[in-house]
Amino acid sequence: MKMINTAYTRLLFGFMVLACIGSRTYAAEVQFTFDDKGLATVTHRGIQLVTADDRRFDFTYIRQSAPGTETGVTQDYEPKPLTSVFDVAKKTLRQEYAWCALSCVFIPGPDSLELDLKVVNKSDKHICEWVLNGPRFLLPHIRANERSIAYAGDLPFYVHDNGVFGISGADLGNRDQSRYNGKALLMPGPYPARIAHHPVIDGKWFADKGGMIAPGATFNATVRVVFGPTGKTFDDLFPPKPSTPPATPMCATA
Repeated sequence: MKMINTAYTRLLFGFMVLACIGSRTYAAEVQFTFDDKGLATVTHRGIQLVTADDRRFDFTYIRQSAPGTETGVTQDYEPKPLTSVFDVAKKTLRQEYAWCALSCVFIPGPDSLELDLKVVNKSDKHICEWVLNGPRFLLPHIRANERSIAYAGDLPFYVHDNGVFGISGADLGNRDQSRYNGKALLMPGPYPARIAHHPVIDGKWFADKGGMIAPGATFNATVRVVFGPTGKTFDDLFPPKPSTPPATPMCATA
């Protein structure tokens, strides 16, 4: 009887250890911390991907439409915010610039981070383009992370030592684009029209009427970053929506 009890105790203890290990590994898939400047750190499965001492939200440049000028645009390079305030309770960043007002709401989840971006054009000209850098992600220097955003077939999917993450609605810039520590999350924004220089090829693949922000108008976008364990794919993190079969027409009856 004593041997049975001892074996049972050891078995029960083993299950408790496994439960503790499982909870420690999976209960907190990813951790986010915030400070008075906004999102401070992102840690996924023990790997710190975003650090508090790196740069936060900032513009590399903002461009306005300027018809009749040599370049067709005017540019404000690396504009500094007039004010920058982060509401810790609402997890909302608000920045005022000379040409626009920006707000971004951070919505953390157990395995994801959503960023709801809103930018209001305060100027009297159309804003036609910007490069807006979000958090910088520290990634290992491996081929899987050195993808190019120039190729539409490359998915915004990245790996680190203990896991993976994918991005919907945005992408990370190349290391030389962010110019700072890590790869910046390039937030979506307006873009100028692209003119087709070849009537067949360019017209089909590269022509685009663009999308500018009119004076007083608001640009809205949502970016979502989803994290997962090593071995997961982009489709695992963002399952494709099942296609809806076409409705079967009803046959007329006499």
